[in-house]
Amino acid sequence: MATGLVSKGRRRDVVNEAEIIARYGLDAFLFLRYLQTLLKIFIPLAVIILPVLIPVNLIHGIGARGGVYGLDRISWANVDRRHTARYWAHWCIAQVVVVWVCHVLWYEIQSYARIRHRRLLSVKRFENACGTTVLVTDIPRNLRNAEDLRLLYNVYPGGIRSLKINRDFRKLKRKIRERDQAVQQLESAETRLILQAQKANASSSCSQEKLKRLSEENRATRTLPACGILWFPPLPFVSEKVDMINFYRTRVAALNEEIRKEQADPVIFAETSSAIITFNRPLGAQLAAQSILHPQPHQMVATLVEDPSQVVWENVSMSWWERSTRSCLLGCISAWAIVACIVPVAFTGLLSQLGYTMTLFPWLSWLERVPSWVLSAVQGVLPPAMLATVTVLVPTVLQWLILAQGRNSFATAELVLQDYYFSFLFLQVFVVVSTSSSVATVLGSLEHEVSSVAALVAQNLPKAANYFFSYLILQALSVSSGSLLQVGRLVQFLSARVFHKTGRQLWEKIKKPEIRWGTFFPFYSNLAVITLIYTVVSPLILVLAILTFGSFLAVQRYNILHVASFNTDTGGLIYFKALNQLFVGLYIMELYLVGLFFLVRDKDGQVACIGQGVAMVVSTGLTAAFQVALSQAYKPLITTVPVMLSSGTSGNVSSDGKVEPRGHNPAWVYTVQKRVNRLHQLINRFVEEEVSPLKDFEEAEALVSRAEVREIEDSALIAEQPEVWLPRDEIGMSRYEIQQTQGFSSRINISDELFVLDKKGNIHYHGQGKYTNCAKLT
Repeated sequence: MATGLVSKGRRRDVVNEAEIIARYGLDAFLFLRYLQTLLKIFIPLAVIILPVLIPVNLIHGIGARGGVYGLDRISWANVDRRHTARYWAHWCIAQVVVVWVCHVLWYEIQSYARIRHRRLLSVKRFENACGTTVLVTDIPRNLRNAEDLRLLYNVYPGGIRSLKINRDFRKLKRKIRERDQAVQQLESAETRLILQAQKANASSSCSQEKLKRLSEENRATRTLPACGILWFPPLPFVSEKVDMINFYRTRVAALNEEIRKEQADPVIFAETSSAIITFNRPLGAQLAAQSILHPQPHQMVATLVEDPSQVVWENVSMSWWERSTRSCLLGCISAWAIVACIVPVAFTGLLSQLGYTMTLFPWLSWLERVPSWVLSAVQGVLPPAMLATVTVLVPTVLQWLILAQGRNSFATAELVLQDYYFSFLFLQVFVVVSTSSSVATVLGSLEHEVSSVAALVAQNLPKAANYFFSYLILQALSVSSGSLLQVGRLVQFLSARVFHKTGRQLWEKIKKPEIRWGTFFPFYSNLAVITLIYTVVSPLILVLAILTFGSFLAVQRYNILHVASFNTDTGGLIYFKALNQLFVGLYIMELYLVGLFFLVRDKDGQVACIGQGVAMVVSTGLTAAFQVALSQAYKPLITTVPVMLSSGTSGNVSSDGKVEPRGHNPAWVYTVQKRVNRLHQLINRFVEEEVSPLKDFEEAEALVSRAEVREIEDSALIAEQPEVWLPRDEIGMSRYEIQQTQGFSSRINISDELFVLDKKGNIHYHGQGKYTNCAKLT
């Protein structure tokens, strides 16, 4: 029986790629693929590098006589001055690293382009009109009318199906936010009444008369703000005291009616400088998004709407100059916030080299009396823990600053956040820590050997890798165990039972945690970049990286499939950016080695590795040229669907996948057709009903022509009326209050099916009924 349960559990966890994309989004699938890609990079490198560099570094090295101890003996720092020719082995290994990483990244970007095309040609996108809709921003005043816009965009294949100029719904959204707050206040007052009524009554049920009496005796009151302004404080002897439940019932009912009327008649709101245009043919939307329509810069910018829920409607009508000004100012603030963290992060670097720091600062001599095992624990555990604390606080600030810059979609904001947060992590976790650790080591030695600065720097810079050994191990253990145990969620759940006052507050604590890809990817990219940087200098880091990313892959697969939730999806664009960020690791590794090669001195004190240094400079230039060529070749392919794929003009394809000649075409045409048909076969390899790709654009056009027009609307127009959640109690007070509320107004949705109140007064999630949350406005 146990075997059957285990087998059943294993089968439940086996989910194919198409199912992951359909259920959890393309970003979730590509994140797991990203971890696999990192293992694909590091495992072969470990097999090649460790048997070569460890003997080169260890045999006849400097050792204890030169002040090299522990794991430093198998690193660059242990190579003796008498054997400088061995550095050619490091140069050759560096070329192996560069070539292998570039090959893997080229293959992954090529594969991602096919997956991206599959998404852009998926049935699901054309069923909800996303494949045929564009958002046009910064429309000039003289063109801000439906007639002129139709005349401009009807030139694209198929013409326009619908056109809607966006309107300024800020007042409506303000009312929706006020309604959400009023609903929460009503829930709080009703829940307090139910709890007090249950405490005042010991019996399991009550009559209507008794429930009425309990309701009247336990109702809360509030003092209205002065002058009728909600945010104004109440004044004694002036402000009126009212029944809290009736006040918020009246408020919610009135706001519901006002919002319903305004949603039904949006023409009362002023038009803005943006529009939503839906085309009859997908090819028309593709060409409109790729075209430059207006002769003036920053005017009539069209972008495909991949997911209506990702549009930041408050920002779509922002002018380009306002968006640019905000980006400049808030970008400077973000840079200041990133730089401001240098001091605490540098302190963690100094703390990781506590032994050297004590020799540098005599006033720390009292630490010599501390037991050695305590110092080892402080150096190994405390700095990474402090660094992890700092890195957790920054994303929240960056998220707000990026959205305030005026980004048109949450997906774009996530991509910008990915750049910012990766820059922060790389600057703080690698640059500052490596510099502070190395400076402490070098300055501690200069007191005795001032004449050999270059040799000391070359010997001690690689020792900063010891910090990252501890950092990788700590992240592997803490992230993996934390993701499995969900200690933070457990604390929230237990505290919610004590501190929450309503069912909605409980739900906010127990619902699935949301993953923000803009802060999720950079953490792993930064670890991968650090590993690449020290691959040649301290090859043991490859072993730790394999263990770390292997544990990440096992844990995060379970976390994504069973624990986390995702509200933002970039369509895989975040994966493309993460792959390109790995080039940072190659550049820094190459520049790092250039510096180390030029710092190497032989036994006579002469520069010994000029050849290796110059060759590494050339290698850096070739790497940059490769990345530029790769980006230029594939960046256009991942943002749009090629016309040869989208127009159905790539040639006739027989059932066996071969190209059937069409007229008398040159030989090169057939070669192109074969490649395109091969791309079709690769795209169509994954067959799943929900995410199956269309075989050609003719099928997409047929689907669009048959589908009903489901126009993309501003979030204010589709915001649903929230439901008031009450906990069901044993004496029937929740039922009584529901009846009273429904009798008070038919425009209030209220239910007690989601939560129950036990005899001790604790609220529990019951899980019945329809979940209708407050409207989420951005």
